[in-house]
Amino acid sequence: MKRLALVLSIVTFTFLSLSVVPVAAQIPDECTDLAVIGGFTVCFVGKNDNADATSTWTYAIQSDDDNKTAALSHWVLELCPAVLDDVSPNDGDNYTTPGSFGNIMGRAGINYTIAVGQDPTLGITGIKFEDGEPNLGEDGAVETDIFQFTLPTDNIGYAPIQVGTKAGQNRITGAILGPRLLNVAAAGAGLLEACQPTAVGLVDFSAETDGNEVVVSWETASEIDNLGFNLYRSSASEGPWEQLNPEIIRAKSPGTAFGGVYTFTDAEVIPGKLYHYRLESLETSGASTFHGPISIEVVGDPTSVTLVAFGVAESAPLPAIGLLVGSLAVGWVISGRQQSSS
Repeated sequence: MKRLALVLSIVTFTFLSLSVVPVAAQIPDECTDLAVIGGFTVCFVGKNDNADATSTWTYAIQSDDDNKTAALSHWVLELCPAVLDDVSPNDGDNYTTPGSFGNIMGRAGINYTIAVGQDPTLGITGIKFEDGEPNLGEDGAVETDIFQFTLPTDNIGYAPIQVGTKAGQNRITGAILGPRLLNVAAAGAGLLEACQPTAVGLVDFSAETDGNEVVVSWETASEIDNLGFNLYRSSASEGPWEQLNPEIIRAKSPGTAFGGVYTFTDAEVIPGKLYHYRLESLETSGASTFHGPISIEVVGDPTSVTLVAFGVAESAPLPAIGLLVGSLAVGWVISGRQQSSS
């Protein structure tokens, strides 16, 4: 009888575990387009046309506990200046997140403040959602917030646009599908240049340690009018900044809608220190845009050993067995090094 009860318990536990579908698994399946930016997944869900000649644009952002280093402070979606006055909600308004949209489940009732214009931290002009309380991913969990805004339907279509997130000291930009004017000239004189796709659509900007070195990587989705890049490093997030590349890092796909993948190895770092990196993209017109900064602590090669001291404090005598093991270990290391060098 006890054996039967145990079997039934196992079957019940298995059934319950299989029936639970985490919210995180639903996000990619519902996306028309998505971008992973600084530990957050930004999902463009889609556009719905309304009866009043407006369209509702829906996005969702999900925190990632594996890659996220801080909670989300704010995020910005690029919009052409010609439509900033028409977006709703608008500058100074409050936005409250819905709990769901289609199959996507999110946090309900989270209040965000709306700002419209250029964000000084990310350099993107558009609509900004900031100060959601509590911040998305504040507890390190996988969480989702759903965002919606409306624009006039006329003269607006789809195109890759810039999107950016700020979490702590990390300021990352990328590219995702979003609203773009179909006929810029019809929107007014002087807006042609301002409403065209930017020179660089940055998909990823990240850094990782490789032993006692830092490998900085970035990827572009497009390089329209892009000349190349400069990479800078600082020991403080506010600078001063030192340029690492002696010559410009040339664009791999200049003047095209195609992108490239880039890496730069910084060997002039010290283990145990925190470093900050920012990337400058240079346009053929002479203008430039800064991305970042991103931060990373150099832990150092785990196989390397630094001898700090060799001795025994009088207040803590080393037991005889500890001395014997220590002597054997030192002898083995010395013997091993002699054998490898002979």
